[in-house]
Amino acid sequence: MTDVKETGLLVRAFPSGRKTFAFRFRGLDGKIQSVVIGTYPDVKLAAARTSAAALPSVLDVQLVRKEQLCGWLLA
Repeated sequence: MTDVKETGLLVRAFPSGRKTFAFRFRGLDGKIQSVVIGTYPDVKLAAARTSAAALPSVLDVQLVRKEQLCGWLLA
C-alpha cells in the first residue's frame, strides 16, 4: 500500500503480521527498486515519512548503490 502524503513510501504487510516501511524509486538502470526503511513498530509512520521525504534529494545528488542507501537510512 502506498502512502498518500509521501510519494514513494510503501507499507508492506506480511501474512505473519509483520509490517515494513519501504521507499520505491527508479534506479540508475531505469528499473523500479525499493529499499526498506524499517519495521513497524520500531519505525513509526512519522519517521518513515521523514526518511522518504529526504531520499529523493539523496538519490538526485549522488549515484547511490542500494547498500549505501540502507546505511544512510540507519544513520
